[in-house]
Amino acid sequence: MNKEKALSKVENLAIEYDQKYYGCAQCVLAALKAVLKDKIPDDVFKAASGLAGGVGRTGNTCGAVTGGVMVLSSFLGVSFFFFAYFFLQFLKNDFKLTLN
Repeated sequence: MNKEKALSKVENLAIEYDQKYYGCAQCVLAALKAVLKDKIPDDVFKAASGLAGGVGRTGNTCGAVTGGVMVLSSFLGVSFFFFAYFFLQFLKNDFKLTLN
């Protein structure tokens, strides 16, 4: 599957899963988990449940961002901390631009 098709599938699944899971972090994780053929452990998905509503329904950081960060972190881990840090800064800035 090419990049555009994969991204479109993730987007469509995340929207579909919003009706099932109600939390953006879990919706993003479930969609990525489906597209990446279960390379994301179930425990990562379970851990995202507390991130609903901007972390415990506080309205802070969006679950779509935190869910994406969890997926990246599950692949990169601490051995790639600096790469992950700079990539996530880029992701955060891009997300802000998209919303504005």
